[in-house]
Amino acid sequence: EFAAVMKPLLEKDPAARRRRDPGTPISIFEPVESALRKAGLDADELDMILLIGGSSENPYLQAALHGFSEAEVEVPRDLRVHVSTGAALNSLFLNGFGVNVVRPITSEPILVVTREQGLQTLVPAGTEIPCAPVTIRDLRASGRKGRQGSKCRSASRARTSSSASSRLSRAVQTASPGGPPST
Repeated sequence: EFAAVMKPLLEKDPAARRRRDPGTPISIFEPVESALRKAGLDADELDMILLIGGSSENPYLQAALHGFSEAEVEVPRDLRVHVSTGAALNSLFLNGFGVNVVRPITSEPILVVTREQGLQTLVPAGTEIPCAPVTIRDLRASGRKGRQGSKCRSASRARTSSSASSRLSRAVQTASPGGPPST
């Protein structure tokens, strides 16, 4: 019975995961693959998978992760000591040496929708912030004036206000390491 409960959590096949019923928990591989993608790594580039937290004692989870990568899967005896040690070391480096060893990144890409080119990535997911500025030229087509009250529909079908549309259509300055090409 426990194996049946664990099955959707351990689904490796991306196509099967896309077909899951609403309300079904996500597979453990989705956040793992997302983190690898944002870090620009493949599973075969990992040296070790360190499990932290109570769920790490689950034998089904451990077996699934052993099959995910050739990397060593490490389950510490005291699953809390790594979190405490990391917090203490981070505090030492930050407060003692003035060095921030944990660098913030964008968890998701920052996007803009343009009429001519559709969805454009301004800052990719995983970009360290703050970062070097990139100038993005006027987003309107050359020689055309922005339409007052134009609509921008997101996945939730929300509309932007005309002032938000105007701000978006003016020159925008944002940041990205190495930067996406200016548009």
